[in-house]
Amino acid sequence: MGEHHRERPDGLVVVTNITEGAKHEVESVQAPLEKDLLFPLLRSRDVSRWHAVPSAFIVAPQSVDDRKHGTPIPTMKTKYAKTLQYLERFKELLESRPAYVKFLKHEPYYALYDIKNYTFAQWKVVWTRVAAIEAAVTGPLDGKPIVPQETITLIDVPSNREAHFIASLVNAVPFQYAAAAILTRRWQEYGYTGHPAEHPRAKVRPEGRAAPAAGGVVQTAHKMRRSWNGTK
Repeated sequence: MGEHHRERPDGLVVVTNITEGAKHEVESVQAPLEKDLLFPLLRSRDVSRWHAVPSAFIVAPQSVDDRKHGTPIPTMKTKYAKTLQYLERFKELLESRPAYVKFLKHEPYYALYDIKNYTFAQWKVVWTRVAAIEAAVTGPLDGKPIVPQETITLIDVPSNREAHFIASLVNAVPFQYAAAAILTRRWQEYGYTGHPAEHPRAKVRPEGRAAPAAGGVVQTAHKMRRSWNGTK
């Protein structure tokens, strides 16, 4: 996780890793990286109702062929040498991650856990797992998909229109009441900490007359929130 500084004439992007709030003490490093593996990162603090704007970047060295796998080391050496040099500075820490030890020992040490193709979908509906369900829509930023932090629930969708339609449903009173009822019952019965979106998902087809209107209202709400917050 890092802060984007500037792009050099040679195409490399200079970044500084974020050490504030880290679980382990790490050195602050500024380094040039290949931009192909650098993605906008959406953190929980960046998400609220109708508003989701990334505040950081993440190095995601996942294979373009299958995102659940890390990019092979030989490929990193030939195509992303600067990024590999940067990751090697944290190799011991990356190899000691509980998720890596338990699930990813067959993967390169820098592979990310629970990352799949849907993580890199261009359009998503998102909300945080640690607060009230307040949905927003994320789309590509400077041509790149936004990658949500692991504390964010996401629904990947094929289009801007469908994303805004689903967001309007999630933020509507009926869904909010249903979500509260489901979570309250599951907490009482099972100590459940998940979210309703983890239920089997139905195919949503925003083709009715109300769908375009709902999507348009939601897009307007997003634009208003961005103007209030001073973002584009």
